[in-house]
Amino acid sequence: MTGEVGNHSAILRRAVMRACPEFYGWDAARQKHYRIHQPEAEQFVLERSVFREVYGVNCETESALRAAWDEVPIGELDAINEILLPWLGIGEDCFYFNEYMLAENRLHFDTLDDYAHADHAFQESARQEDDAAHVIKPYKGNLYACWARLFVDGQFRYATLSNLAGHLHMHISELGHDAIDALIPHEYVSGPDDGKPDGKCFVWDKRPDAGGLEPQLDELNRRVYQYEHARWLELLDEFDQQAATTVYLRDVSNGVDEQLHFIFSDKTAMAHVRLRHFVRDCRHIERDGASLCNYEQREADLIKAFVHAQYKDIMQNFNPKVAKLTKRRRILMHKNAFR
Repeated sequence: MTGEVGNHSAILRRAVMRACPEFYGWDAARQKHYRIHQPEAEQFVLERSVFREVYGVNCETESALRAAWDEVPIGELDAINEILLPWLGIGEDCFYFNEYMLAENRLHFDTLDDYAHADHAFQESARQEDDAAHVIKPYKGNLYACWARLFVDGQFRYATLSNLAGHLHMHISELGHDAIDALIPHEYVSGPDDGKPDGKCFVWDKRPDAGGLEPQLDELNRRVYQYEHARWLELLDEFDQQAATTVYLRDVSNGVDEQLHFIFSDKTAMAHVRLRHFVRDCRHIERDGASLCNYEQREADLIKAFVHAQYKDIMQNFNPKVAKLTKRRRILMHKNAFR
């Protein structure tokens, strides 16, 4: 098993021995295979043991364990996530993708670029299956707010992984919506179906209240969304051509979670970062954040100017009585979605 990092390795070791007493007598190759292909029944024994030691709750069935897990406040999950990370993660930092993937794929990708490229191909193929007219976009280091867990210098951390274009797109979106709200103040209120149960989900029916300017708000949102998408594609091209091979590391801890944001300039940076040596490789190509701040300021100036120009045009020329035909969507949320 990858080195037991952290202060809780004894809890994990006891849980492993309860689930599979012979585990520590195996060679490294067999241990690795077992960790990836652990039978569900033995996985339950391991997780139940850790949960009991951390929270003092003994769950006799898997459904009871899942129910108890759902009751743990978000801010108190760090302890069990830290204990389990050496079992789930790979390499010297116990790196673990917090994204859905088949268990065996935890060992499939060598570099972050391998993962991002495969995910891009999967997403584009799914879009084409859904819409035959969709044109497959070339891979340009696409990585957008991917979540991970790892140890950094022995400390358990959550991480967000983005390419520079994706990071700036999120920055643009946040500033754009702030600018819209300043120009057309509004709030979202419940529609007639909001909160109604639908199987294991509930209906999400929120509608904007802009004091009579709802059509203008909708039009401004539409234009800003189009700008954001176009700008994201332009930024992908810009940084793909630059090939700066750079990582920016930003600490975004919030007092509850210890969070880091790894921002990769382009696909050449991600190709330099091996998942088994994630922190070491990132530090090798890390640069200070001055140029990142310059990019953020550039995009902030552009989006603010765009929003104000579009607002002025809409208020002077837009006819709110002309309604655009749009496909009505019904949004369902799982009851645990916000966890």
